[in-house]
Amino acid sequence: MKRIILFLILLLGIESCQDRVTSPTVDITPDIIPNINIAPILLAPIEGEYVENKIKFRWAKILNVKKYEFMISSDSSFTSNIIDEITADTCYQVDGKQIIKSANMFWRVRAIKTDGNPGEWSESGKFSSAITFRNTFNDIEINYVEETSDSGFVVATDNGLLRLNRFGELIWRKGYSINTVSVKETKDGDFVAVGRVAFRLRIYKTNENGDVMWNKDYFHNVSGITSVDLTAEGDILCAGATWLFLNDGRDIHTTPWIIKLGENGDSLLTNYMESGRYNMITSIHYRTDGTVVLSGTSTEGVFPIAYASKISETGEPLWTTFSDIGSPSLSSSLSENENIVWSYYRDDNYIAILDSEGNYFNSFYVNDYNDHQAIDNNELVVCSNQALFKLNSNGNEIWYRDEIIGKKIIICKDDGFLIFNKDTFIKTDYEGYFNQ
Repeated sequence: MKRIILFLILLLGIESCQDRVTSPTVDITPDIIPNINIAPILLAPIEGEYVENKIKFRWAKILNVKKYEFMISSDSSFTSNIIDEITADTCYQVDGKQIIKSANMFWRVRAIKTDGNPGEWSESGKFSSAITFRNTFNDIEINYVEETSDSGFVVATDNGLLRLNRFGELIWRKGYSINTVSVKETKDGDFVAVGRVAFRLRIYKTNENGDVMWNKDYFHNVSGITSVDLTAEGDILCAGATWLFLNDGRDIHTTPWIIKLGENGDSLLTNYMESGRYNMITSIHYRTDGTVVLSGTSTEGVFPIAYASKISETGEPLWTTFSDIGSPSLSSSLSENENIVWSYYRDDNYIAILDSEGNYFNSFYVNDYNDHQAIDNNELVVCSNQALFKLNSNGNEIWYRDEIIGKKIIICKDDGFLIFNKDTFIKTDYEGYFNQ
């Protein structure tokens, strides 16, 4: 008799959140139900599935159970619960905006028995609310990656551009025989890129499909172009330098410059910075107040040093901060409050945080370093040859992922990170995890 009762209780019926299906009912003595623990069976999403927007969680119905407890957590021990609700349905719909973008999310359900006590928890289900991937292109060299307005990516390579969707899958690939070092998406969905072709520097613009709309060539074979950014009006800012070899090549005279073009490629401004005092401009950032932040290398002293500089949009210098002795690195970024997070090498890897006026806010060493990006509250995420790790503004470690290594990193719109090497992309969630 007991087996028959258990069999009847375990008869399953699937319900939709919107379209309720009438389930079979059986007469079971009320005093039996409170003493039986039956764990629900999870139906969807399936194990490890990526979900977004309206997420519908479903589990099998247990006859004569009127309520269920539904739980979502960011950890498998369910100590960090995001949702913990009682529902009469065998379905629970969640707006994707309610859930953090994580590669590892967990959910479970249990029945509330007729005496009001909970039954056994179901086995925990795992799903992903963050897009993560790993992708390799064996015949290219990646120089730079920019996230696009549709959460995909445009990639500057040693031969042209790649366009990827948000899952890291190839949309199109264009070879222009241009060693492209930097690229930005315009407000119209086109792309502006800079690089080198043969003995010339090239600035070029493509449409959303990668077809070239126009290009401009500059200078001669001893010039370098490193970075591009866009102003709020859509004008194009490019940075680089020109070298002049003197005394049979024993001395190098370097002149850094900034070029400003209109969105149609019309020349608006060419600004030459002071030779000798500044060498190469390695990065250029347009700020929301209309000013421009530069970082680069200098021979101001006996040894090469790093500098960060702020100029107006028309090129007038506002301030410059030099590092102390040490070979400079090539990386700087802006935090959300527009402090400048700036890195250079001394005896070891050294990171400095400057305020918006170029004053030192904090500085510290890191054990290994290739690139960084600033997050909010002056926190940093750093990629290196050993790991991907996050630091607070004092350089203290928040988390460390030794399975993720890379040369460059960007922060994505979902607060995840895209790390890339010569030919490989790794997209992680906001804690540096990804589903392999």
